[in-house]
Amino acid sequence: MNALVSILVPIYNVEKYIDRCVRSLFEQTYGNIEYVFIDDCSLDNSMNILMNISKEYPERYGSMKVLFHSKNVGIAQTRNELLKEAKGEYCIFIDSDDYVELNAIEILYNKACETGAEIIRYNYYVNNENGNYEVVTHEPMQNKQQLLEKAISSLSGVDAMWKLFVKRNLYDRNSLQFEDGINACEDYIMSIKLFYYSNLTVDISNVLYYYTVIGNSYSYTKNYELFLVDRIKAIGAVKTFLELNDIWQTYKKALYARIIMCKQTYLINKDYID
Repeated sequence: MNALVSILVPIYNVEKYIDRCVRSLFEQTYGNIEYVFIDDCSLDNSMNILMNISKEYPERYGSMKVLFHSKNVGIAQTRNELLKEAKGEYCIFIDSDDYVELNAIEILYNKACETGAEIIRYNYYVNNENGNYEVVTHEPMQNKQQLLEKAISSLSGVDAMWKLFVKRNLYDRNSLQFEDGINACEDYIMSIKLFYYSNLTVDISNVLYYYTVIGNSYSYTKNYELFLVDRIKAIGAVKTFLELNDIWQTYKKALYARIIMCKQTYLINKDYID
């Protein structure tokens, strides 16, 4: 039997989008999947929709676990709990306002087996102002240093958890957890750690994921002031990580580049801050 794959889904106020997300997950061509959903105190009908849809897929129903928070804790702690619950050999985070191609897990698992990669990176679709989806392709990286430089310096493009299919042991053997209390740019910190510790990261050209910009379910990331604070915290966390692993001198220019871009973004958007 093929290895177990864990699909990890944080849920918060996504009643407009969760139907298509869950159906795309339950209709995967890959068979051996466990689903872990955590509701971070949604204020809408998201969880009722999830439970109703799950009954339409009896072959998947027994492979799902649903947890509920008693209070809203944010995306970082929710991701940590999802990882803790995951039992699969491989895992992937799916945002509950997004959806995936029906053969996504099959393609990713086969590529991981074929290459021995601990991380698979893939391309995606993103919706534009008209609601249509356009392809976004990542730049293939030639080696780990190039990948880390890109991940550290860029404000977008390589750091979202939903862009990575990861071997579960990579988290475990390096005791990796999301930085509790940083609920924007938590992906940025974790992706850098994953790339650093990975023995092999492979890029594939397949376009597998539909990213919904307008659906961004965690309202925390819509508050620009809070988002800016967490960006600063994330940069500090990455700097500490680079120093602890004696690679600060190698990557400090990349981090400075991100700092400059963050400052530019602040100047452009400063009118949003009271």
